[in-house]
Amino acid sequence: MDKIKQNPFVAAMIGAGVLLLVLAGFLLYPAWDKQGELEKKVKLVEKSLDLYSRDTPGTPDIDSWNDGTDPANPKKDEKDYYGKLLWSYRTVLRFYAEYDWNLEWWMTHGEEVKTPTDEMEASEIQSLRASPSHGDLLTKLRVAGTGPVGLEAKLKQRDVKLGMPPPANARDDENPYAGKYGFNWEVDFKWDPVGEKEIPAVLKILQKRYWIRKRIANACLAQDVKVQRLVDVYFFRPLHKNLSGGNYPWDTRASSETAPDSLPYAGSPIRTGTDRGRFDEFDLPGDLGKTITFGVALDLMYPEVNKFVRKLLDRDLAPRLLLSTVGMRMMVLEQNPATLTYTYDWKERDDGQNKKRQEDAEKKFLEENKAHLQLRPVRLLLTCQVVDFDSAKLPDSGKALLPNWAKPPKDESEPKP
Repeated sequence: MDKIKQNPFVAAMIGAGVLLLVLAGFLLYPAWDKQGELEKKVKLVEKSLDLYSRDTPGTPDIDSWNDGTDPANPKKDEKDYYGKLLWSYRTVLRFYAEYDWNLEWWMTHGEEVKTPTDEMEASEIQSLRASPSHGDLLTKLRVAGTGPVGLEAKLKQRDVKLGMPPPANARDDENPYAGKYGFNWEVDFKWDPVGEKEIPAVLKILQKRYWIRKRIANACLAQDVKVQRLVDVYFFRPLHKNLSGGNYPWDTRASSETAPDSLPYAGSPIRTGTDRGRFDEFDLPGDLGKTITFGVALDLMYPEVNKFVRKLLDRDLAPRLLLSTVGMRMMVLEQNPATLTYTYDWKERDDGQNKKRQEDAEKKFLEENKAHLQLRPVRLLLTCQVVDFDSAKLPDSGKALLPNWAKPPKDESEPKP
């Protein structure tokens, strides 16, 4: 130690070395710490990339792109990306095609829709696709709708009323809404405004609307649902450009939402009775069809609202359709009076009978005003859509994945399903 003290140069060098070590630690430690954090982040990214890469197509998948997978008949257990892609695409197409089959079914082949199978012969498929005659279909629709065992008769058996209810305290012969709304069947009209070439398309629309009406009726007829009145079924899009407006009962609507017989559906673009032409259905992606938008109005007790909506959307409710709700309104039609009063013969000098007089008067009042004190139904207004799939708009690669019963006809003269 004495030698170091005697040699200032050595002491200075030792001091400088200690200072450098302190400075190095102070300056390098943050860099080392930052390096450690960056290494952790890199490892996390590496793990994420490794995880995602397992389902990301790469060189092995590209090499197996044409490994023998049948593009028209992929298998469920495909291992390569190409096979998995085809299988997923085919599954989605079949899903939409099966529901569209129910919507396209001609009632002239039977009101119970036949379940399509891959084993169906080409001749049977062609027969089921063939359009019925004009008169035959309309006759079937009338019988199925208003016949002795039609939808209206079945609803009547369950005590479900149809159409706009009469005003309060009005007699049946004074009801200005008698026969108004309800199912709004579109069968009794002159076909002169419809061109001959357009008749098959209008018949197909009538058939699709019948299946929708039947589904609504089946929801009303469900054992666990109690509907008091089916007020209205209303299709927003005109049946035909020349079959709309005030000349046709199913199109005649209140011109104002404040009118007593108004049915203000949620999301409805309708403002007046002649405004329907401005309504456009929603186009499916890839121009693969459109939606059929309609309104349903019902009178029922409030606890039944949730039951009816759940039943209407039930996937297994016949006929099976891809149906969704896009709007809902609910209103109380009549309110109970805020206050009701009654009087009784009260004696100023209590003779011990005042309480009994009050009880008797209250009981009599309740009996006489029972109609004013009962629970009131609500009016439910639903705006719904059904998907109308069009397989004819698929590319050829997509058509090849469809089962034979769902493939669009190759011959343009053959009616499309």
